[in-house]
Amino acid sequence: MFLALLSFILGFCSLFNPCLPHHQACPALCCVIPASDTTKATPYTIIRAITITGNKKTKRRIILRELDVHPGDSLLNHRIDTVLLTNKNKIFNTNLFITVDLILQNKEGNVADLHIKLKERWYFFPAPLFELVDRNFNEWWHQRNRDLTRVRYGIRLTQDNVFGLNQKLELLFLTGFVNQYSVSYRMPYIDRAQKMGLSFQVSYTQNKSIPYRTEGHQLDFLESEKILKEQFSSAVSLRRRSKFYDFHTIALSYHQSKLADTIPQINPLYFLDGNNTQKYFKLQYTFEHNKTDINAYPLNGSIYRGSIEKYGLGFFNDVDMLATTFTMAKYKRLGRGFFADVLLRGRYLLHQRQPYSISRGLGYGNNLLRGYEFYVLDGQHFFLNRNTLKFRFVNTRKELGFIPIPQFRTLPLAMYFTFYFDTGYVSDRFFTEVNNRFTNRFIYGTGVGIDIVTYYNMIIRCNYALNSGLEHGFYITFSADL
Repeated sequence: MFLALLSFILGFCSLFNPCLPHHQACPALCCVIPASDTTKATPYTIIRAITITGNKKTKRRIILRELDVHPGDSLLNHRIDTVLLTNKNKIFNTNLFITVDLILQNKEGNVADLHIKLKERWYFFPAPLFELVDRNFNEWWHQRNRDLTRVRYGIRLTQDNVFGLNQKLELLFLTGFVNQYSVSYRMPYIDRAQKMGLSFQVSYTQNKSIPYRTEGHQLDFLESEKILKEQFSSAVSLRRRSKFYDFHTIALSYHQSKLADTIPQINPLYFLDGNNTQKYFKLQYTFEHNKTDINAYPLNGSIYRGSIEKYGLGFFNDVDMLATTFTMAKYKRLGRGFFADVLLRGRYLLHQRQPYSISRGLGYGNNLLRGYEFYVLDGQHFFLNRNTLKFRFVNTRKELGFIPIPQFRTLPLAMYFTFYFDTGYVSDRFFTEVNNRFTNRFIYGTGVGIDIVTYYNMIIRCNYALNSGLEHGFYITFSADL
């Protein structure tokens, strides 16, 4: 299967002329920053003015907020391309534009204008949804026998860039395997200095099927015609952007859940002590330093993130835990189309007792060790290390004139061969009776694959992996900003 997929991808790539020169462009944009026309006599260029075109809706101040270049600044000629690339990536990371180009024009002596040429995204998505409820596509395909009843369907209404200020409104209506209704609103800036942001979220969920325990590192589900679990949550968060790459976030949330009596009877640890209700507040502080070229698929730069989470603030006695997590990642451009990245992530949990409902180790969300897509490793503490070497063999952008919507005519495409080696460790002292194969010991996963980056930061990863249990398989994961 892997060789067949590889042959298909290589044949598809031949349509896009993969033998393009490797330039300094982001993987999703593939747009070239023209070399500046500098003079040998003057070692610097003065920026006379900044002009912006293509921002039909986005306010000018939202774009200028991302720049560290201003009218009157002097740029050393030998660093102009680097400066323009950095600022181009910062504008692109707002997720407001399909393409971003920075060009020096109207040059007179050592004075020039900076022109920012943009193509805005499509901002309103009344998207019909048909989503799998399992942790990933591989679990659904292999372990749930491609059961089409294990889906949730409905509509998600997303309005990005509200008022041209990069605000986001999202309404979600889902039914099927899970009933979910939610509304969220994000305002990245609420002050004149554009440093403080605010967001709100409210959600209500009903489940007729839930994973009530983990056995053999796999989730066991209980299904019923009646509602097995109801959840209500609300959250408010305040975020401060102290510097270009530094973010501080404080979030307060409330969580309330109720179970059918069946669940605590078969797993008394689900909410602890056989309870069928759970209420708690959660307070979280997060610091993030993100200095990467493209946030969705970094190729160069670094990320440092740390958070402290307090579950239970004394109003209820259902949950009382304190967790700290960290993430460190380094991305490096090696040249000649090669890239490398290293990620370290860990969590330490202080607690008296841990409910199964919020027991999360590896295997959930982005806390995935490649080669273990079929498994969840519940525990209190974990460590994850991912190491990847990449070679970019396609990097292009095509204009598809036959598409009627301008925001979808630009087809960016970047493709990478990958080789990876991951290691991890999950410490557990509560669930070892039924889950002890991969916990409390070092594990690893290694393999090769292909990453595809295209429309709206859509990322498709096709991997062939081998884990420390000598199990091997082919796995597909994907994500997108749509």
